[in-house]
Amino acid sequence: MEPANAMSECEFIIRTMNKLGSRMSVLRMTIASTDDKEKQDLASQQLDQYNSDYRLAKKQFSKANCGDTRSRD
Repeated sequence: MEPANAMSECEFIIRTMNKLGSRMSVLRMTIASTDDKEKQDLASQQLDQYNSDYRLAKKQFSKANCGDTRSRD
């Protein structure tokens, strides 16, 4: 039996941030590419939540002393 590959806290946070960033990009594209006000509003609400989650993950990344590789935004 092989040992499980455990993910470090920093790796987990980076993956979370990458996933959120990807989802935020899709939502921005949805907002920009549709004239449907209802779809824009829903995407905007989701984008706002993902943005808050991303900022929280970024703070956790900093607190965990994971380095300064994500200082761009």
